[in-house]
Amino acid sequence: VRNKVEQTVTALLSKQMGGLGNIELERFSIIRPRCYFKKILTYSHEPNQWSIEGQNITVSFSWLNIFFTRQFNGNINAESVNTSSRLENNKLHIWQPLLRLFDQSENQLPFDAKSLKIAHGHMTINNPEVNDSSSFKWSSITKKALGQIKSIASLYNCELIMRDKHVIHDGHMTINAACPDSFK
Repeated sequence: VRNKVEQTVTALLSKQMGGLGNIELERFSIIRPRCYFKKILTYSHEPNQWSIEGQNITVSFSWLNIFFTRQFNGNINAESVNTSSRLENNKLHIWQPLLRLFDQSENQLPFDAKSLKIAHGHMTINNPEVNDSSSFKWSSITKKALGQIKSIASLYNCELIMRDKHVIHDGHMTINAACPDSFK
């Protein structure tokens, strides 16, 4: 059963995110509908475009909601997430795969993320056009409600390296963002 669940979720997640990947299921509960994952990895078809690797992730949902809407409106809690993205023409390659997680209209599976909480995140952004790289650690809460995605992120230990020189070291900031549900 575990292998079948892992294969099915891997295929659905890869299709949804527009990339490749695999998961390691720790356990799941049918009574209190939850899936516990040791590891989730998804990445772009093309090398070095984007990647997301999460560890100790819980996805929970409601049987009532499934019964009435025929969708898995889930809450995702991740203890650790490492991401990387290439930046080209002022565009982060990871942006569209992340939005697809919240965009039910494009979903290939009946899963719609209601919330995403990341306790310990790390992001690396590479811009090969000018030989830049930047990285930061963060924690965040993102919710989808009333046609908008709203996110609060606390960034800490930010670094900006330009042409092999540290421009910013140990930067801190808070970001509040809202995106309309159109996702375009």
